[in-house]
Amino acid sequence: MISFADTSKTDPDHLRTAFLAGLLLDHLPPFPAFLRQFQCILHDCTIDLEKACVALAAHPAVCGNFMRIAGMAEPHETPLPLDHLIVLLGRQRAWTVAVASFVMAEIDNDRALPVLRRIAHFGEEQGGIAATLALLTEDEAPEQAYVSGFLSIIGLLPLIDIAALQNECPAWIGISPVAIAAQRGQFGTDCVELACWIRLIWQLPLESHETMPATIEAQPVHGPPPVNRQVLMMPQRSM
Repeated sequence: MISFADTSKTDPDHLRTAFLAGLLLDHLPPFPAFLRQFQCILHDCTIDLEKACVALAAHPAVCGNFMRIAGMAEPHETPLPLDHLIVLLGRQRAWTVAVASFVMAEIDNDRALPVLRRIAHFGEEQGGIAATLALLTEDEAPEQAYVSGFLSIIGLLPLIDIAALQNECPAWIGISPVAIAAQRGQFGTDCVELACWIRLIWQLPLESHETMPATIEAQPVHGPPPVNRQVLMMPQRSM
């Protein structure tokens, strides 16, 4: 058995994996108790809808985000109640929507740093583009397309925290090829690699939704970035 401390024999990939996992755990927002409880309820053999609704309702902002995003799955003139939405989505889709709703509430509120709010607005715009494309192609899960578009920015969150940014918007902020190259030069990793690890840690699907834009140019501007109209289909990414 090889000891992890024996660096002469340890696989460099193993060391990198341990480093990135530790980095993400230190620089990602931790899941609050209500979200962990919601996850446990979804993992039960039989979902207790009453407990699931109580867990989400514990955080009004997250619950509101959840109902808005989940409602994209089957639009109605009168919004469906929370328990109906959970049944409609099922376990995995409900979990991805809950995680996106939590991240949105964390980085897009009056107390969030300006740089995080700009990133949130960018993610929301990309989510809107992806959901619109999903509806046009009659996708069965348009809300998952929105979630994939919004969560395209999750790999930036630990980098922003490490750099201790406030209102600054350096050239590496974004998910364009140029920004990703700048991230690798400064941090030795990039938002795409980190996003894959975050999906593993948060138990999200490893493959991006098929309606996710292939390339998104994030421009360092003050206020929400302009919408990228050149939406392309992204090939499935495998780990």
